[in-house]
Amino acid sequence: MLDRMAQGDMPGERDLRTIAAASTEEQAAVWSQNKPKRNSSVGWWEIARALTKQRISARAAKFGDEEAVAFGIVWEEDLFAPANEDSRTTMQIEAFMAAQQAWLEANLPENGTIAPANAYSQPILPKGAQEKYGKAGEGDMIAYCIDDDGEIRTRVYTLPPKSKKSSDDGEGQQNERKPRPDLTQKGDAMIGDLRTDALHQALRERPIDDDTLIGMLVLALGCKNVEIRSGVSGHYGRQGARQIAASLVEGDVLTRGGQALRHAAKEALVQVLSCRRNFSASGVNAVVAGAAIDADAFLPNMATSEFLTCVSKTALERAASEAHVAVQPRGKETRAGMVERFKSGTWVYPAARFVLTDDERAESREAVEPPRYDDDDEEIGDGGDASDERDRKSDEQDIEDQEAA
Repeated sequence: MLDRMAQGDMPGERDLRTIAAASTEEQAAVWSQNKPKRNSSVGWWEIARALTKQRISARAAKFGDEEAVAFGIVWEEDLFAPANEDSRTTMQIEAFMAAQQAWLEANLPENGTIAPANAYSQPILPKGAQEKYGKAGEGDMIAYCIDDDGEIRTRVYTLPPKSKKSSDDGEGQQNERKPRPDLTQKGDAMIGDLRTDALHQALRERPIDDDTLIGMLVLALGCKNVEIRSGVSGHYGRQGARQIAASLVEGDVLTRGGQALRHAAKEALVQVLSCRRNFSASGVNAVVAGAAIDADAFLPNMATSEFLTCVSKTALERAASEAHVAVQPRGKETRAGMVERFKSGTWVYPAARFVLTDDERAESREAVEPPRYDDDDEEIGDGGDASDERDRKSDEQDIEDQEAA
């Protein structure tokens, strides 16, 4: 691995940290399984992934050094971390959790309870509890849990008052009968319909200033009926957008203007817009959005060994000619020339820029056309499965061509 790095085939900083943190024996075992073929670049991310182990940071620990010794926890230093930062970590997960649990039990306040964690690493509240956002007040309870990263999480909540009991001719106690609600479920549903119609009419007919419109769009992205396949968190949900939307509501009123509104709008767009080739892909709209704010200026240098091995020989030679780099008989030498030419500059592959291709323009036009149906009232699709299969085979052929080059 060191020989490869000396030749200029370097892993990214994150991968390098993971590899360096592993033992020599672990490195050797993974290298033997992932050693690249001749004239191929090292798949550093695959090596790093194979060496990845769960580590817990000492910054999450509430217990002190004495407790760490008592539970047999050994800290390891991250040699790549800044000098002024506590970079200690441990892979002794069970021992860390036991020490953290012991500290929590010993320091639990009178109004505190220890609860299991839910899927979002938050304490599960008791049945009937009402969560309270903000600081705990008099009479409030606090639920504590330890998440998968060893952090102690809290949620403030209140419990409903105990129901009053009344005697029934001396034959025991019975719960007080609940009063009939002011509105039936049908009446509640009718209000929902009337409100929705009024809201839609107001949106269409009322003039709305720009700040209010931006704020309402942010609120809409955080609504319960909106799911976001986020390119940031890599999860399917709306939690990030809901938190951003909540930051714009003060005293049940939408914030008007100011930096807070603009910041929230940008963060909401960050949650939604994605050009990744996975479930979070936003499609052509993300490309158009990137062009509107000149996102090209933030694209990194792509004249790297890792990326150029993904480019066909024909496209590589065309790019080299345009960059005034000598085209060599072997693709490996041409790639090396490109890397050397732009080692202190920036080269961006044309297709990576925020410019719509002909296929993307066609997709954009199809978005505004009404769907077409067959005789069985089934919507006629675009043959996505077949297209995906063609793309897969094309990628495999490109890989074979690159290895041959």
